[in-house]
Amino acid sequence: MSKRSAKKVQDVLNIAQGFGADKNVVEAIAQGFPAALFCKDYSSGTGKFILWNKAAEKLWGLRSAQVVGRTDYDLFPSAQADYFKEIDLQVIQKNQPLYIESENVDSPTFGKRTVRTWKVPVKLGTEGMPFLLGISWDITRPIDFPKKTSKS
Repeated sequence: MSKRSAKKVQDVLNIAQGFGADKNVVEAIAQGFPAALFCKDYSSGTGKFILWNKAAEKLWGLRSAQVVGRTDYDLFPSAQADYFKEIDLQVIQKNQPLYIESENVDSPTFGKRTVRTWKVPVKLGTEGMPFLLGISWDITRPIDFPKKTSKS
C-alpha cells in the first residue's frame, strides 16, 4: 500500500466520522478491507485495541473477541510490546503516517512472522482524541529447503 493509499484509508475513516457514521458503518468498511487492519485507542494512554478485522484474525490467528479491549502487552512479549508502543506514540506525536517496510513480530499463534506495516495517526472529535490505525501484510518468506537430488 502506498503512502497515498494509507492517507485514503485515514480519509475514509475521518469522512465516516464527520458524517456521523455509526460504528457499524466503520466496522463494515474495516471488515471488508483485504489487509490486516487494527485500531488502538490512545486517549487514555493505554493503546487498547478497538478494532481488529478479519484479515488481522487470519494474519495473527487471534479472533477479534480475543484482542479488542486488550493491549499489546496482553498479546506479545514485553520487549516487543514496548517497541510497538514507542513507535505508536511517535506516530501520534508527529501526526504523520509511518511506513515500516519489514519488521519481525512474534505472532501469539503462528510464531515468528515478518510483516510490512503502515501506522497512521487518527484524531477524532473536537478534542482530537488520539487513535492509531495500523495496516499490516504478512511478507514472511517460506523456508527454502534444499532440493532433493536423485542419485543416478
